[in-house]
Amino acid sequence: MNPDKFKSLAIRVDTYNKVREMADKIFSIPISMAKMNEYIIKKAHEEWMNKDKPQSEHPTKALLEEIFKK
Repeated sequence: MNPDKFKSLAIRVDTYNKVREMADKIFSIPISMAKMNEYIIKKAHEEWMNKDKPQSEHPTKALLEEIFKK
């Protein structure tokens, strides 16, 4: 792998299972975990960049807290 283009990402098993479920059910064709994570992060980043509220009140924060809660 080219380290200038790709980085590893460690996630909790329960988070992995949620992302795997989304990858299996959202799209009508198989999608890799890498692409699913890219999709989720891209959507969250787009929403965050287009925000009209302070970061502490942004809906993406609540979504990410729910996805990554301990």
